Amino acid sequence: MIDQKQAEEIVLRRLNPPGGDDPFVISSVELSPRGDYWIIGANSEAYVVHGDESRRSVGVNAYLVHAESGEIETVGSGEMPEDTLQDKYDEQAAGGMHYTLVSAEEASNMRAITRLRGVIQCSLSDARELISGNKTVWATGRKREVTRASELLAEQGIVTEVKLSESREGLPEAPETLAGWDDIRELLHRRIAD
Repeated sequence: MIDQKQAEEIVLRRLNPPGGDDPFVISSVELSPRGDYWIIGANSEAYVVHGDESRRSVGVNAYLVHAESGEIETVGSGEMPEDTLQDKYDEQAAGGMHYTLVSAEEASNMRAITRLRGVIQCSLSDARELISGNKTVWATGRKREVTRASELLAEQGIVTEVKLSESREGLPEAPETLAGWDDIRELLHRRIAD
């Protein structure tokens, strides 16, 4: 097991090449709740120690150091380390399968078909195809985004499930930053167009 000091040294070796003029220092360290990754924040010494905003390095939120192998991974500034770790855990739990968003409405439920038609602004035949036809598997993606899409659809009374599937062929990919209805509408329209 790699201890905290060793994890910090791994990150600093990557960030401080020989002859560098603005050394990086560690700003934060914590062990993930599962104890499998060190989550390490680092930035320029001028910023961390002296508060010089002009010397602040941007683009990286944290570094993940695997507590067994010492392998290091960068978490971008637009991401949270906890989300990146959860994505890893979700991927492991999937065991090589893919998360998919699937209609859970009854095929004969005309009210659900009509509701879906109004919500995503499509034809009645397209809504029927999504609920009871050959396109009842709507999208694929990371569990986080697929679950978010399912939750947003549930707010509109559209029942879906997140399921694991062996194949994702032909399915649109849920965007990594699923923001709201425009993203879901676009996602389902892409599925209709397939």
